[in-house]
Amino acid sequence: MSRNLLKHFFFLIFIILPSSIIFSQDILENIPDSLKNKSHYILLNEDYIFTIESVSKTFTEVTKNYIVLTKTKYIPEYLNVMYDKFNKISKLKVRIYDKNNKQIKKYSGKDFSKFSMSYFGVSADQGMKYFNIPDIDPPFRVEFSYKVKSINSLFYPIWSPLSNQFKSILNANLTVIDETGDNLRYKLYNIGEPIIIKENDKTTYKWSIINRKHVEFE
Repeated sequence: MSRNLLKHFFFLIFIILPSSIIFSQDILENIPDSLKNKSHYILLNEDYIFTIESVSKTFTEVTKNYIVLTKTKYIPEYLNVMYDKFNKISKLKVRIYDKNNKQIKKYSGKDFSKFSMSYFGVSADQGMKYFNIPDIDPPFRVEFSYKVKSINSLFYPIWSPLSNQFKSILNANLTVIDETGDNLRYKLYNIGEPIIIKENDKTTYKWSIINRKHVEFE
């Protein structure tokens, strides 16, 4: 598959309907029992905004809110972001709130650890920044946000909010803003078509997920 063709594919997983979240004083107050049952954590809200400025330049802005229900090594995907010489990370932030929604800790990019792929013979410019949540009694809420500027990247990102069997989703949103004037091609897996809004040369694609319980394996 050619580089130009790869640039115009966007992979998406799962879709239902849009929603909005208002944080209450009790972080579990408005969470359905079906989402809490047997879940290790809940994706309370995710806003993933991917902007295509040109074929060679894109921007990603992500904010995720999790409710952690149990002490487990599977706490939210280890709060990590991949990087390489084509993808530069900025504005890394983590905020932690207690069960009454009071902020108790805050962190920035300097508090993240760095894992280089050079250990595997890959370029030293490629690796992962990740954050280990300190030992806190659940339930508590974690807010994780970051931005990525991408230049000449071979691939667009994969959006897969329902990523493991320990995680339920209350609300997750993906917005793709295509400013190139071209037709964006994307691959759908078990999902419906997006809401599409066109304005001059800009086209906006919107997907959302609500109330998706964790996957149970037999």
